[in-house]
Amino acid sequence: MSDAETDTETQGGAAGDRLADARRWAAMTLAFVGLCISGYLAWLTLTGRVAPGCGSGAGCGQVLSSRWSAIGPVPVSVLASAGYVAILALLAMQPGAAAFRRVALAVMGVALIGAAAWYIALQATLIGAWCPYCLAGHGVGIVLGGVLLSALSWNKMTVPFGLGVPAVLLLIGLQVMFPASQDYRVAMPGDRDYDMADDTGRHLGVLGGRLELDAADTPHTGPTDGEDVVVLFLDYACPHCREAHEMIDKERGKHPGLVVFALPLSLHETHNPHIALDNARFEHSYELALLSMAVWRDAPEEWPEFDGWLFRGSESLDGEYMWPRNLAAAEHRAGVSIGHDRVTGIYDDAELIAQYQRNLDALGDVLTLSPGAIPGLPIAVAPFASGAIYGRFDEPNLLDAILDDARHGRPQDGSQSD
Repeated sequence: MSDAETDTETQGGAAGDRLADARRWAAMTLAFVGLCISGYLAWLTLTGRVAPGCGSGAGCGQVLSSRWSAIGPVPVSVLASAGYVAILALLAMQPGAAAFRRVALAVMGVALIGAAAWYIALQATLIGAWCPYCLAGHGVGIVLGGVLLSALSWNKMTVPFGLGVPAVLLLIGLQVMFPASQDYRVAMPGDRDYDMADDTGRHLGVLGGRLELDAADTPHTGPTDGEDVVVLFLDYACPHCREAHEMIDKERGKHPGLVVFALPLSLHETHNPHIALDNARFEHSYELALLSMAVWRDAPEEWPEFDGWLFRGSESLDGEYMWPRNLAAAEHRAGVSIGHDRVTGIYDDAELIAQYQRNLDALGDVLTLSPGAIPGLPIAVAPFASGAIYGRFDEPNLLDAILDDARHGRPQDGSQSD
């Protein structure tokens, strides 16, 4: 009788052997495909690379950089790869271990299906974005789990479910208690930065003085003369930028002197050669950036509310939560602040286009200064800080980290570093 991982005594002779062999080869093929997918994602994560179409603002980038993408410092793709290796090892075991293998593989099958269901549910609910690479891996896992479970009859499933279900619950518990702890900080030169005020206003120099900003023509929230400064590159359709905006709002009570300078950009490939994404989410984020800068220029007192409105969702007539803002709604809302007659000429306004190009050039400088970082928005920098924060800025400790870094780097005279 075949040593394959099935209850061949219920199948009958040669036919049972053929079914068992077919099942085994199918399981080995699926496990190998699953290992290739999870191994690829693990390699991307550990080397800081980005899969095609996966900047931080895209769906897959949002999933792969979310708090659910790892257990502490260990990416879940690494754990998945280890699981597939274990399955392949079990499938390759010698005939004498057939009984153990059947049960062990069935346990792995329950765990695969449960883990795939968990991560699909996360993408559908808490993350709110879809990663095609991840979904492909989950699909392989579900099919493989079904193949492994089909090797046992239902009256022998007590042990597989008794061990597999607790394993999935343990995974979920660990993810809740120990969210992803990747370090999103990268080195950034703080030399030649400056932060000065004179009769014409406040003037900043960041990125080693490469990016020069005047408070008068740069959108910002918080007290203009605030002691703590963050310069935030953002896209109004970027999910991580939205999370950063919400986090900063929550933290203002702890940092009353915080001023956040905003550099609006678009992640769409038409308007961003540095982080170019072909994603419908960003189709009008260039226009939203120009509208934001126009509101600041023409009605700066209205800009904080407009900026917050762009990041807030709205309910459609059928009650669905809609975000990002559509262009027509944004143009109407900007018109309320600056006059509807002024909105029509915004997209041909040379001054606004030049400001957008300044922001874009500064983004290029950031990426050049930190070639090992995963490109994505938001990006947070601060005068005198020795590092920048890439791709996620939605946890209070990241804000505290960059502000502490800037305070320690600030020269004693408070103006310019050596």
